[in-house]
Amino acid sequence: PFKKSLRSERMLPDVVLVDPELTVTCPASVTAQSGMDAITQLIESFISIRATPFTREICRRGLRAVFEGHGGEPAIVRAVEQPTDRRAREAMSHAALLSGIALANSGLGMAHGVAAALGVHAKVPHGLACAVMLPIAMRANREIVSNDFAELGRLFSGREIRDEDEAIETSIDIIQQINDRIGIPSRLSDIGVEPDQIPAIVRSSRGNSMNGNPREIDDVELTDLLESHL
Repeated sequence: PFKKSLRSERMLPDVVLVDPELTVTCPASVTAQSGMDAITQLIESFISIRATPFTREICRRGLRAVFEGHGGEPAIVRAVEQPTDRRAREAMSHAALLSGIALANSGLGMAHGVAAALGVHAKVPHGLACAVMLPIAMRANREIVSNDFAELGRLFSGREIRDEDEAIETSIDIIQQINDRIGIPSRLSDIGVEPDQIPAIVRSSRGNSMNGNPREIDDVELTDLLESHL
């Protein structure tokens, strides 16, 4: 079994209507998981090896929509905990739209590469797989894109953090804190992944998404990463 995306210029719509009101009655789990998918897309597009100044600015705008102007809390948290918060719903819808534009032009990375395989072999919903994998992927890539993560740490926190290492850790910590608050597990075993599935997951993680990752992660390293998070 495998997961394959279908792409064609004939699938591009003439008009897109994004109505946040249609998301208000979504279950909290769908809001949380789809919201984290959008955030993952923005972060991975931002650090992709195919990123450009244009796509990076789109990602910044999307992430600002999530992290700024919501009373000190990320829009995704407010949308999960207060489903009728129109401003939070609008922010997450805007962020999701921008994330799609960004990834279509710059690609994604490790979190999405593994998420596709988790969906195939462990039947994990896509947004949940992305959410669990995002902090893992950020830590795996932190050395090669340290400046980018430092920038994101300042953006996420709204603070001018002078120490680079602190800013980098802040970016990862805030993502993990969001996951914890909205009910996203931190261990792969908590979403149904079994140890004997790891080899197949590693083999199936080599799709198009992984090609945008900031550095190459070979099968041995990826196996170790996944096994250490069971």
